Amino acid sequence: MEPKQRKLLNTLFTSGTALVVFVLLDAVKLLVYFILDPTPRYVLELIFADNPAVGWIFIAFVGGVTLLDIAVSCFIGFSARSEAKGKKRNIFYVVVAIIWAIIVVCGSVFTLIDAFFEAPTISSIFDVVVSTAISAVVVYVLIDIVICSLKIRKINKENKNNNNESKEKDKEVLK
Repeated sequence: MEPKQRKLLNTLFTSGTALVVFVLLDAVKLLVYFILDPTPRYVLELIFADNPAVGWIFIAFVGGVTLLDIAVSCFIGFSARSEAKGKKRNIFYVVVAIIWAIIVVCGSVFTLIDAFFEAPTISSIFDVVVSTAISAVVVYVLIDIVICSLKIRKINKENKNNNNESKEKDKEVLK
């Protein structure tokens, strides 16, 4: 294995691990936000007082989106780690990573737009800065995963072609 390929495999493994860690940190940040900030609890109390069914639908929606975020990011991260270890090569996770990067960028843009029209407080500014920073790192890691995976595939294809050509030359020499 050539050094460039080894470096790409190491980067792919590290980026896959980083993606899993960052999505778990994002989930912890959301959990801490709901526990420590009184605003979401107050809003939920108002929703439940007005219509409990809507409150449960809201909780299910937020929980579902959070679980989807964790599931997709873990799928991409563990698939990248698996490919880096040479266990499983699947192009599907690369496509999902591209789509997920676009979704994360759109979510960050909507968060920034929402924060721009909101009355700023120290807590809201800190939350937007932390969310944007985590999202930026996640997008960087997703792009890194896509680039490394595609470069590894290109190197593997070139190595396979070179091996086939050398086998054909060996056959011609033996004739």
